[in-house]
Amino acid sequence: MAIEIQCVSLVLRRDAIDSRYAGGWVAFLDEHRHLLGLGAWYDEHLFCLSVMDGSVMPAIVRRFGQKGLTMMVRTDGRAVAWADGCILDGRRLTLPCEWVEFARRNAVFLRGHEPGEIITRRHFPVACDLDDPPL
Repeated sequence: MAIEIQCVSLVLRRDAIDSRYAGGWVAFLDEHRHLLGLGAWYDEHLFCLSVMDGSVMPAIVRRFGQKGLTMMVRTDGRAVAWADGCILDGRRLTLPCEWVEFARRNAVFLRGHEPGEIITRRHFPVACDLDDPPL
């Protein structure tokens, strides 16, 4: 499967979440369930969080790093590639990412797998009201 990307999207590998995120996929999903159908959705390989304002992404990336994910590959202290997640801005990668591939202009999938159906926020019933706290 593939997942739709919108505006500014953070895409995470589910296998990385399961093996390195504190508590694995079950804890991750429990902590972010309130976003499903709003700005978040997932397929069997990837999780996507899309926002309108990309200025919040550095804080989100830091938070996921604190939870055990390796977000970037660094050389001499400089970010050179994405690792467990990647940010797409305006449907382009902000750093190189070896594991993501475009299914079409606004959808990505995990390289080495078939893109198949494109999963969007519409595949998830809204699990919260708009007063739920953000990440």
